[in-house]
Amino acid sequence: MLEIIDAADIGLTGVVTNANTGQPIPATIWVEEAFWPCFADLEIGDYHKILLPGSYTVHYQANGFQEKVFSVDVDADEPTVLDVALIPYPQYYAYQVTTCAYYAPSDNYQNNPTDGIACLGIPDDNCASLGVGGYIILDMLNPIVDIPDANDLKVHEGDASSDGYQVYVSSDWQGPWVSLGSGMGTAEFDLANGSVESARYVKIVDDGNGNPSEVRPGVDIDAVENQATANQNQPPGNPTQPDGPTAGGTNIDYTYTTLTTDPESQQVYYQWSWGDIIGPWLGPFNSGATAQATHRWNASGDYLVIVKAKDTEGVESGWSDSITVHIEDAPHLEIGEITGGFGSITTKIQNTGAGDAVNVSWSISLQGGLVLLGRQTTGTIMKIIPGLSPKIQTSFLFGLGKVTIAVTADTAQKNASAFLLGPFVIIQQ
Repeated sequence: MLEIIDAADIGLTGVVTNANTGQPIPATIWVEEAFWPCFADLEIGDYHKILLPGSYTVHYQANGFQEKVFSVDVDADEPTVLDVALIPYPQYYAYQVTTCAYYAPSDNYQNNPTDGIACLGIPDDNCASLGVGGYIILDMLNPIVDIPDANDLKVHEGDASSDGYQVYVSSDWQGPWVSLGSGMGTAEFDLANGSVESARYVKIVDDGNGNPSEVRPGVDIDAVENQATANQNQPPGNPTQPDGPTAGGTNIDYTYTTLTTDPESQQVYYQWSWGDIIGPWLGPFNSGATAQATHRWNASGDYLVIVKAKDTEGVESGWSDSITVHIEDAPHLEIGEITGGFGSITTKIQNTGAGDAVNVSWSISLQGGLVLLGRQTTGTIMKIIPGLSPKIQTSFLFGLGKVTIAVTADTAQKNASAFLLGPFVIIQQ
C-alpha cells in the first residue's frame, strides 16, 4: 500500500495560468503517448498526470487560449514540474464528456475503436464515432449564448463520409433538452431555432441510418465549437513592462513607455499605478503603438510601477510586469522671473525640491545685439536649501540692440528677450 502511495506522486505536475493575468485556468492536458487526458483544477489550475519515466509530447489546451505543446522528460524518482502560461485566443470547444452511449446492435464493438474524449478540444481528425443510434453529452464549460442573426454552435464531423444526427442543448446535463435541428456532416446551429438564450450542454444523437457493421459506425464527431463565445470581444494583451528610469529624485517628472495589442485591433487606453497613486485612463492609442506617461513622486522611497490596458468597449487586460523605482530626496532648481533695469539683469534660483542643492553653477549670458560690457556672468552658490531662492545678477551691462538672455543653474534653464539701450535693460514680454 505504501508503495502505491509513493507511486501516485510520479509523473507530470504543475499549474496552468493565464499568461496575461496570472490567474489559474481550467486546461486540458493531453499526452500523445498516453492518450487519456487529465484536467487542471477549475479553481487553482493545478494538474497531475501519472506517467512512467520517459519522454513525452504534451499538449495544453483551454477554452479561450492558444494551445502549447512541450517535449517533456519525466523523471523516475521525483515528479516532473511544468507550470504553463497560456496566451488568450478566441477559440472555444467542448470541454468534457458528461455521458457517452455508443450503440452496437450485436454488442460487438471491435469495429469501433474510438473513444468519446476524441471529440474534445480543437478539430484534429481524431473522432468519436457514436455508432448507429448512439449519443454523447458534452460540457462546453463556457455557456453558448445566442447571437442575433448568426449561428452559435458548430459540429465538426470527421471521417470521409457524412452522417446524419440531431443536436439538442440544455443548461443542465440531465436536460430537459431542446432541439436545434438535424445536421449532415459538419454543420452549424442557431440557438434561436430552439428559442434558447443560452446553454452549457450539447447532446448529439446519431440518426440511426448508418450501417452498424462498418468501421467506425455512426456519426463521427471531431469537435464541437462554441462560435458565440469565440465571437465575443476579447481583452487587450497585458502591456509590456514599463520602460523608464528606475532611480531618481523627488519632485522631478519622469517619463515611462509601454505598449500592447488588441485582438480586434481596437484602440486602447492605459492606466498606470505609480506606487503612490493610480492614475486616470490615458488615451486612446492605436493597438501596437507605444504609449507614454509622466509622473513625479513627492516623497522618497521605493515605488512599484505597473500598467494595464482596456479597449474601446471597456474590456480590461491584466496588469503588466512591474518595475521598482527608487526615489531619493533631491533638489529641484527653477529659474525665477528675469528682470532688467539700469546696468544689470537679475533673477532668482529657486530650490523647490526636498534636498539641498550644493555647488550650483550658474550663468547669465546674452546672445545677439552689440554688447560692450557684461555679455556673460558666471558664478557658483555653495548651497541652496529647500525653499531658499538666492538672487543672481550680471556684472555691469552696456550695449545696444535686441538680445536673448539665457539663464542656467545646473540643469535648470530659462530664456527671455530684452533690448539694450546703453546701460538700460528693457525686458520684452
